Amino acid sequence: MDFPWHIISYHSRFRNIWNLFITIIIIYEVLWYPAAVTFIYAEAWPLGNLVFEIVSIFIFLLDIIINIRTTYSNENNEEIIDSKMMKDNYLKSKLFIIDVISVIPLPEILLLIMMGSSKKWIVYSLTILLRMLRAYKVQKYTQHQTRGVIARLLKLFIIFFLLVKLFYTVKHIIFKDSLGFMSMVRCYQCRIS
Repeated sequence: MDFPWHIISYHSRFRNIWNLFITIIIIYEVLWYPAAVTFIYAEAWPLGNLVFEIVSIFIFLLDIIINIRTTYSNENNEEIIDSKMMKDNYLKSKLFIIDVISVIPLPEILLLIMMGSSKKWIVYSLTILLRMLRAYKVQKYTQHQTRGVIARLLKLFIIFFLLVKLFYTVKHIIFKDSLGFMSMVRCYQCRIS
């Protein structure tokens, strides 16, 4: 079936490659965010990752546009190619809510607002975890190929690192030191010496 140029079939080659691309970015983010907010102390936050964050915001904005232009199948397993119906279907889905929440540059805005504050990296590291909602998309994009096994493993990984982050946040509040794992290691080494 031929589609107009502005409509993307949900089972087209382009859509499959795009889903793979988005899945790879999400997996990277799911592995990076918890590790970064848990183990990197504020002074060593890599500038390259801030740049990656800004680029990924634009990639996920493009993903929203692509999702609006992508066909879907109805209850009768018919592919819907009507632009208004496709847009309405996406805007009413959980994916749209997740996409909008995770694309808002809240961490970067808060980082700019709190530029002089000593707590800016704590706020940044906690708000950037909102982007981990994107892991839900991996389950949607891979459900036919892997039956969601990858998504379940990613969710367990997220829960583990959120618990680790909670531990280090409590440690920071109690001991009034840096949130980073490396600072804790240095502190432990000082006590041994």
